[in-house]
Amino acid sequence: MGQEGLIRRLEQAANSGSLIVICGAGTSLSATSGDPRAGWSGFLDSALTWCQQSNVHFEGADGYARAHADLQAGDLVSAADKIQRALEKAGEWTRLLTETMGDLRLTDPSIAKLIRRLGSPIATTNYRSEEHTSELQSRQYL
Repeated sequence: MGQEGLIRRLEQAANSGSLIVICGAGTSLSATSGDPRAGWSGFLDSALTWCQQSNVHFEGADGYARAHADLQAGDLVSAADKIQRALEKAGEWTRLLTETMGDLRLTDPSIAKLIRRLGSPIATTNYRSEEHTSELQSRQYL
């Protein structure tokens, strides 16, 4: 199926109410013109650096080093798990998101406008805290 056929099928699904749009890091990377923090590796690298600078303690004497090694090896799930546990224990999850992701800017609104035009429900695979999501929903981006 060509691009035109795919677009037609998406429009039909949206018009019939049977479409849900699932957006993740790829959408965020597109919307921020490739800001590395909008992707998983860049976000985790930024989070790890922030944790070190903010003296967030990881489990075990080599916890930070293990999270860093996981990230370097491409084991993003394991690195994310270690980072998340350290941040939750320190009560710093929201502050991390605010200080590392809060200044991401919508620089290429084309994908966001297309998604909005569909008028379909949107789900995300991105990390969100309830507090951070409420703040984002209160802003007008489009």
